[in-house]
Amino acid sequence: MDLKKKSYLHVSELIKALIFLSNNIKNSLEIFNIGPSMNDDGITVKEIANLVTKKINPNAKISYGMSNKGWVGDVPKFKFSTDKLASLGWSPDLDSNSSVVKAIDEIYEQFFSKK
Repeated sequence: MDLKKKSYLHVSELIKALIFLSNNIKNSLEIFNIGPSMNDDGITVKEIANLVTKKINPNAKISYGMSNKGWVGDVPKFKFSTDKLASLGWSPDLDSNSSVVKAIDEIYEQFFSKK
C-alpha cells in the first residue's frame, strides 16, 4: 500500500450508491461507508496533476510542496471499509483512476472546450 495514494469516488457513483441503498435497505438508521472498493489502491497527487496538465495544458510546470499533507488535518492515507455495502451487492463501476479521469474530462468539457 502506497502511503501517498488516496482513493476517490466519482459523484455519479455516490448517487448510484445512495439510490441503491434507498431501494435495498429497510432501516433508514443503518450506517454505510460509500467509497471505492476495498481493493482500490487509489491514485497519487502526482498522478492526478499529470492527468490534469496532460488534458488542460501539457506545457504547464508542476511544483510540489515538501509536506505529505495538503492542508491542516489532512492525512497521507485513509481507507474505510465498504464491505457492508458490498455485501448487499453494490460496488462502484469506476476505480479511483477512472473516477479522477472522468472528473477531469467533465471539468474540461464544462470550462475549456470550445462549444
